[in-house]
Amino acid sequence: MSKELREKYKVLAGLMNGKSQLKVSVVSGLIDCYEIMMTEEECDFLLSLGSKVVKREDLRSLSPLSDEDYEKFIHNILNKGMIWLKYKEDGVYAELSPIFPGWVEISLSNGGETEKQVALAKKFASLLQLKRKVNVLPLRKYFNYKYEIKKNNEIAPISIATAGGNREKKSIILDKEVESAENVISIANEVYDMLDRLPKDYPIAVITCFCRYLHRQVGETCRFNLPEEACIQIGSFAQQMVEYDVGHYITIDEAREIIKECEAKGAFHNIYHYGLNTENPVISICNCCWDCCCLHGVFNRGGLSPMFLKAHYKATIKDESKCIKCNKCNSFCPANCTGIKDGKLFLDDTHCIGCGQCAYQCPENVREMIHEERKVFVPSLSKDKVRIKKKYEL
Repeated sequence: MSKELREKYKVLAGLMNGKSQLKVSVVSGLIDCYEIMMTEEECDFLLSLGSKVVKREDLRSLSPLSDEDYEKFIHNILNKGMIWLKYKEDGVYAELSPIFPGWVEISLSNGGETEKQVALAKKFASLLQLKRKVNVLPLRKYFNYKYEIKKNNEIAPISIATAGGNREKKSIILDKEVESAENVISIANEVYDMLDRLPKDYPIAVITCFCRYLHRQVGETCRFNLPEEACIQIGSFAQQMVEYDVGHYITIDEAREIIKECEAKGAFHNIYHYGLNTENPVISICNCCWDCCCLHGVFNRGGLSPMFLKAHYKATIKDESKCIKCNKCNSFCPANCTGIKDGKLFLDDTHCIGCGQCAYQCPENVREMIHEERKVFVPSLSKDKVRIKKKYEL
């Protein structure tokens, strides 16, 4: 590949980073991902779009192709998620997608195993390995300090939904602004409530989980035995995933069954918002685990990947006398903030992300989840505290 084309990819990566609160470092390995999945013609087209938001039909003016060739061309771009669509009453609007979560994820979310898709999975896995290699004390201290400042001054990109059970019901607003964070964690009751409030014909789709797909491509299996087809999309994003052959529509009841199955096996629910900004509408409910997830899994493998997210709940100890020291809570906690240490039960609620798995999985009802909305920062682990010793092997 020419130096000029790599420079074009770098410029495009910068524009795509502008579409998300969660930025991706534009390193050589990331440009390799562009080279694998994106032609120069596609890159030029996307650069022509730039940072603009246009109606879908206006994209046609950016390409000199014939109508027949253009339809195939734009379908391929939208199938790979390099442009995201918003379906509104006055038309369908288009803009560049973020990088990750973004086009890298969607390019593999139809579950296909073409030569390019497998190559992209392995290349991206090598970038995750790099996060582990650079987790040395000076950089770790710098990144942890940087994220501590972000916690105090910035919106978090994702939120977490807490595991099910007898919880106080809480609304998650789909079409209004809420206090933002990079990541939102929600409890199952919250997710069920969200689904139940949707209009009868509101689009819901399911796609392949990018993280479990990548996990499989590098020869690892999910420690929690979660299904690959478990990433639920709603609204405009669901429509795009179906229209451009990435996923398929499901009913509300089918979505509930996916959530129920995944949660019972140990999944927690990452709630993604448009632009990785929790002030924007919800687009995705990811049923994640702390093994496969490219965010939480890399953290637990010792990557330079601190957690910064929005939680709605936190765990509390209700009756420690009931604890049988089985340590099941620790086995399911993605932040490693609770368990048995020196024969005693511990809980670090400052690092609790509010997923609720410790309470959900506890056989003795030792703890409960209390409602407390907050931004949570969990610093990257030092290598002596890494939970998953095996790294991605290519």
